[in-house]
Amino acid sequence: MTELIRAFSEPDGLEEIYGIVAVDEEDGELGLAEPSAWEVGAPAEGEWLDAGPNGITLQPSGTGGVYVRYELWSGPPSDPSAHTPAETWTGTVLFTTGRISALTANAAYEDLHTVFDLGRRDAEWNVRVSRRRLGNDAEPDFPRDAGQADLFRLQFWPAVP
Repeated sequence: MTELIRAFSEPDGLEEIYGIVAVDEEDGELGLAEPSAWEVGAPAEGEWLDAGPNGITLQPSGTGGVYVRYELWSGPPSDPSAHTPAETWTGTVLFTTGRISALTANAAYEDLHTVFDLGRRDAEWNVRVSRRRLGNDAEPDFPRDAGQADLFRLQFWPAVP
């Protein structure tokens, strides 16, 4: 039976997100692992996700906050979009350090957030990413875009060699 091993949700919403990247620590400083997730690039026009070695780039569906949840599973988990409608992508990604973090970046800065440890270096991981948009659908007297946010759930489980 598939079991949830560990999960973590970023406690605060992010104003923006570039994606989820492999991180490494050198001289006490946290930075991007090699090969750099910058080589993955932004999602193509009309797409909301791209993936490659050490990174998954994400495109929020609109304005508002971004929330990220990581889940490490012993095997394939059930699809969360079966209960709450969401866009999903499933694939395999190599993470050289086994440690990942959300990355916010623009021309002026680059910030890494909480590190989530997958527990294994130089490993390929199956990953399912779901993107769900929350909005105001309960209060007709307030703007529809009040309180909007994107929820990204990343579910990881070992790839079979």
